[in-house]
Amino acid sequence: MAEGLKISAIVPVYNAEDYLCECIESILSQSYTDFELILVDDGSIDSSSIICDEYSVKDKRVFTCHRENKGVSAARRIGFEQSTGAYICFVDANDSISADYLETLVGSSYCFDVVCSGCQSEVLSGELFSNRLLCNTMKWLLHGNLYKRDVFCNGVLAVPREYYIGEDLIVNLRLSQIVRNVKCISYEGYNYRFNESSIAHSCNVNLEYEEKFIEMVGKSLGELSNQCYDTFWAFKLRYIRTMILTQKPLKLSNHWVHNIKI
Repeated sequence: MAEGLKISAIVPVYNAEDYLCECIESILSQSYTDFELILVDDGSIDSSSIICDEYSVKDKRVFTCHRENKGVSAARRIGFEQSTGAYICFVDANDSISADYLETLVGSSYCFDVVCSGCQSEVLSGELFSNRLLCNTMKWLLHGNLYKRDVFCNGVLAVPREYYIGEDLIVNLRLSQIVRNVKCISYEGYNYRFNESSIAHSCNVNLEYEEKFIEMVGKSLGELSNQCYDTFWAFKLRYIRTMILTQKPLKLSNHWVHNIKI
């Protein structure tokens, strides 16, 4: 067990009144006690902001930041800027974590920059991490993972709001250039709740967005672009396949599609 490692749990909150208390209680009930909980109220118009303030008053481990609505990526960045922990984890306001979640992840963190839960047990280099993400053989999400604070440098979390789906992949790919090693563990302690009203499930993504997103993915690979050349092309092909299967408009004359066709 790694001792004396303070964890900052960051929860972006936007109109999450139905499940927010369950989320917060699951964090406050952790067996690992050296943590702070930062709630970033992203301009909620329901009772979420009140709930956040109530917990801040009754528990000294909880800090609330209120801000105008700017999206989940900006909320995470604000939370990180307010945090003091040696390690960072993100929890969605609709989700919850098991009582031993933080203890298990920090116990696996020794000498590792990132701990990813719910994966095949292995140790990855930054290059392998990016390839696994592009191959879709591990989750793109930031939540479910524990990150060493130092890896969030050089604006890694600064994802423009226009990237409203897949922003977690962008961040993790940026991180893959920075991290030395990633510990993957099979432990499942992050409890996801499917939310039909979330952006990821309600937006109708079109080719224009896909092109913009894939361009950003390529930029996020940075110096690893050559090492990830094949997996990045496979990533592009999967997107083309998805567009075809979902009958989204697809112009073969488009330069991006044309290059793949060739």
